[in-house]
Amino acid sequence: MASLVSISPLGIGPDVRPLGTLETGNDTGIRDERIGGTIVVYPEPLGFQAEWNVGRGSALNNAQDEVIERDLHGGYAMTMMRIQSQR
Repeated sequence: MASLVSISPLGIGPDVRPLGTLETGNDTGIRDERIGGTIVVYPEPLGFQAEWNVGRGSALNNAQDEVIERDLHGGYAMTMMRIQSQR
């Protein structure tokens, strides 16, 4: 079961249920199509990991009071180091 979430749009005022959700009458849903990629280089001793995705999906509008379909893109990159201790 999906959790019911209320938010305070732009962090101002009382919590409300955004429009465009099942609870506010959007019974057709929102299309979610994404493609993503991952790169991992395991630490020996240095490593790298990155993920990125692009597509369309659900997101809040700029006023943060309605869930709409919009272009999405984002990801992260991380470096890591392996340290072995000798006991």
